[in-house]
Amino acid sequence: MKTTTHPPPNSPLNVLAGFLRQPAGALIQILLVTASLLLVPLRSIGSPVAMAVVVIVLLIFLDDDWSLLGFRRPATGPARWITEGAVVGLLWQFVAVGILVPLLNSLFQRETQSAGHAGDWAYYLSSVTIFGIVHALAKGVAYRAFLLSRLERLFGRTQLGTRLAVVVASTLFGLSNWYQGYVGVIVVITAGAAFNLLFYWSRRNVWPTILAHAVYNTAALTLVFLGRA
Repeated sequence: MKTTTHPPPNSPLNVLAGFLRQPAGALIQILLVTASLLLVPLRSIGSPVAMAVVVIVLLIFLDDDWSLLGFRRPATGPARWITEGAVVGLLWQFVAVGILVPLLNSLFQRETQSAGHAGDWAYYLSSVTIFGIVHALAKGVAYRAFLLSRLERLFGRTQLGTRLAVVVASTLFGLSNWYQGYVGVIVVITAGAAFNLLFYWSRRNVWPTILAHAVYNTAALTLVFLGRA
């Protein structure tokens, strides 16, 4: 019969874990995860996955309760949370393409450039798999489940702390797309804010936000495929 052994309470690993669970430790965790973006070029499709892997390692090391991070069955029925996620994703893609991008391009005197993949089924299907599914999951883990919880631990789980967490998480989400220029960063910040607010609207549940992100990205790729973006 196997017995599970645990390190003594005063072992270096337990001391480290105890520190990382404190507000100051939350800041260290955020910095570690942010630094992980330097391991893989931000333009790389593997960047969000690398970030999510670092997050998962931290969560396992700290023995976090994944349900408290938002990975649990939504409180509402499937029809409602699926509808909410899909509507937020589609609505914000409409806002981005129909309002924000033209407005910001005019402000920064930039011309809209065609992605050049109209009618390309191979590009469309592979991109939906990567950006619509894999990236939506990876960023749901990293930005919604992990980052919001750590920022609330840092700022305090109060109304003000939650607002600060939304602002900071949305800003970091947008800055991860700095290679897209000012317009891309601002648009992604607003999308991040929409997903973060949906997280709280859904009673701190991450699944509707993953769906919203998947729909948002898939809608953008569909516009590219149709030659509309």
